[in-house]
Amino acid sequence: MTDKLMPSEEMVEVGAKELCYIMGGNWKTRGDRALFRHRADVVLTAALQASRPAVDEARPIDTAPKDCPILAWWPIVALDDDLNLTDRETGGQWVVTEWNGGCWLEPDVLNCLNANAFDDEEEYAEAPRAWLPLPAALTTSREQGNG
Repeated sequence: MTDKLMPSEEMVEVGAKELCYIMGGNWKTRGDRALFRHRADVVLTAALQASRPAVDEARPIDTAPKDCPILAWWPIVALDDDLNLTDRETGGQWVVTEWNGGCWLEPDVLNCLNANAFDDEEEYAEAPRAWLPLPAALTTSREQGNG
């Protein structure tokens, strides 16, 4: 399992065509499409990585407020032969969660996933490891003149 976001082939293709257009070229007659695809892939990969919250910037989960939703890093861990959770992380996922009277709402509950969402080798950890506050709304409808 990888933690690196990658652009889809469709994103790269659209990006390559846009780069060609910006540089004054005609996509249909260009012979160097591979170069534009490569440049688009590099730029899109960097943009996706920059837009993703970093686990290193997050705060320990025991410092999270329990009176509002948060953005939590929920590790995915390996299971042992008896299907018990281990301490070995195989990945993770940022999820919006909230405190529910004694525990954080789990990703499979929040996403309405069933117990078979993973294979018999990994599962969500018992609790999130880190958190970030939810980003503030950029504008409200009143600020946009809609109310």
